[in-house]
Amino acid sequence: MTQDKSDLTLPELLERLAPVAYPTLREFYRHDCCIAAAAILIRVFEHYGFEANAIPVTLQIYNAPMVKLLMNEAPLPEDPDRRAKLFELTGAWGIGVVPAASTLATLNGVPGGGYGGHLLVRVKEFLIDATLAQATRPDKQIVLPQLLATPHAFELLNSNAVSLEVNGCAVVYRLSSDETYLEAPDWKRRTFPVPETLKRILIRLEASE
Repeated sequence: MTQDKSDLTLPELLERLAPVAYPTLREFYRHDCCIAAAAILIRVFEHYGFEANAIPVTLQIYNAPMVKLLMNEAPLPEDPDRRAKLFELTGAWGIGVVPAASTLATLNGVPGGGYGGHLLVRVKEFLIDATLAQATRPDKQIVLPQLLATPHAFELLNSNAVSLEVNGCAVVYRLSSDETYLEAPDWKRRTFPVPETLKRILIRLEASE
């Protein structure tokens, strides 16, 4: 698809993309579709004349009670039962995507499934996470936006980690050397549903003028 000659600035494009990207992706993909999201959004940005690339990271999210516990000088109990009881009493909860476990695993010991890493898209100074909402857990005081765009790309690249406050939660990204996503079908695919998803996103972006 050729580049669009739109006069949209990057912040304007990100503002339009925020309510469009994840809902459109979910019409074709699972909630944990960070690889497909990155592959497709790179094409979206290129369509508007912005160079973009994927950045593999690990992801950890802590709700407000967990942040309070982690900032406490006293270490968390090493005993799993005592730790679980502390989390139950305080409402503390954390969730992360970490290659070491190759799962979506919570700090509370509840494993999940999926790719053992997470993908962001970088455009200039912005980091874009189009699937952060997959970690939303309202019952655990974790409510996350459908698209996170933050101007902390250089901080992540220079220090290997960035911690953000998002709706009262701590969202922590760390650079990862795991590039197995390059062989994933969602990264390499060019057939259905990639063209359909890209087309719908672009149509909805244009309609949001």
